[in-house]
Amino acid sequence: MSEKLRDVYAKLNWADKHIADLRSLMRAYFHSRPPAVSGELEFDFDRNRSDWSRVIFKPVDESIPLTIGDAAVNLRGALDYLAGILVREEGNDPVAAKTLFPILERQGRDQFGAPKPLYVKGSVSDDALKIIDAVQPYKTPEWLDHPLLFVENLANINKHRWVPTGTKEISDVVFTDPRIQLARYAVTLGQVGDDYAELIFTLTGAPGEVETGSSAYIFVEHAEGRQVAPIQGLRDASRFIRESVVGPIERICI
Repeated sequence: MSEKLRDVYAKLNWADKHIADLRSLMRAYFHSRPPAVSGELEFDFDRNRSDWSRVIFKPVDESIPLTIGDAAVNLRGALDYLAGILVREEGNDPVAAKTLFPILERQGRDQFGAPKPLYVKGSVSDDALKIIDAVQPYKTPEWLDHPLLFVENLANINKHRWVPTGTKEISDVVFTDPRIQLARYAVTLGQVGDDYAELIFTLTGAPGEVETGSSAYIFVEHAEGRQVAPIQGLRDASRFIRESVVGPIERICI
């Protein structure tokens, strides 16, 4: 590791600590009492329709959105630290220049509609600019969930409020026919993962009859309609920043 990038890696490591803390907080949420998910699901076999209205998803503890926000802010800060170092390498002052690492949803356009080249306030080397340009979200078809845009959105939200989080179900369960037209299933939690817990459905009045194939997962919404599993999203962003941004710049520019 280059000594010049010590602060950048410190920020990334601190973000990773928050992500590890988040894993513990989520497991505590799923194992809490009263349970994170409870209630009863009704399934109409004739219509092949599930009614989740009696299933209760407990709100997540406030520590979860706060920790998600802290992790995102540290990942964003690592990028800004990196941009500042690159500006200083060119003999300029990133504080005076108000340097930020650019993260763009769309390529800039001039007054005539022509594409504008990427620019970092304070100026960086051509080699550094090529690396920064290559990782811009607008360069990829999946830009809406690009790891840098995910971090940017969460960090911006976190400036003003908690990042929006909640718990919902993802269901691939296929109920077997218990010879009951309207079957009711008690909902309990099974195995707990990082961002999710398996759901177990026990047929009311027949404790031995259980069904699986559905999960309750915690999500964070970083943009309208863009819900992501937070641990996976933050881990992916941390890895992307290390491998696709900091690593190449360290090898080529520092």
